[in-house]
Amino acid sequence: MALKRPPNHRVNATPVLIINDDPAWDQERIAKDVAEATAENERRKEDEETPGDADQIDIGEHPYFRYQRGETRFDLDAQTPWRGTPLSASDYLLPGEEATRFVLRRLRWNDYHRVLSLAGQGNEAKLCACRIGLVRVEGCPDLRIDKDATYRSDDEMQQLHDLEPRLALLIGSAVWEASQPLRESEKKR
Repeated sequence: MALKRPPNHRVNATPVLIINDDPAWDQERIAKDVAEATAENERRKEDEETPGDADQIDIGEHPYFRYQRGETRFDLDAQTPWRGTPLSASDYLLPGEEATRFVLRRLRWNDYHRVLSLAGQGNEAKLCACRIGLVRVEGCPDLRIDKDATYRSDDEMQQLHDLEPRLALLIGSAVWEASQPLRESEKKR
């Protein structure tokens, strides 16, 4: 059976979160891509042969933005066509810069439902997802995360908070997004 649209991430890829303000991201290149696409959209609007918004470049489809929204399920090497060229989020990392990588696991069915049961309790669901779904941290010697543990301790959660108060929530959101059931576009028909 054919897929409606093939997924742009690898099903067996380990989810890895690099937060959006990590200095390893090539923000200048991303800004340049956005500026070029915006200028091209303006040129196309002025072109009398282009009807309406039909041929506008969707800046939200940029590989970096798709990755940050979790549309690639945090697969850094998921290919996304950008202005005719297949690129991935990892193409926007600065060479020689070491990013802080939060290696994640997808939630098993029982953990998924445990997190889901906390959904109406503010940030509790995200914090629970972080505790269960964070496997290890690479590129940040300040964090002492037990790579053999299956659940993050209060001390480890405090370390994340001390590094950046919103970090555990960002990680939990990424774990949750990576653990979602297949989208309609990813399913077989």
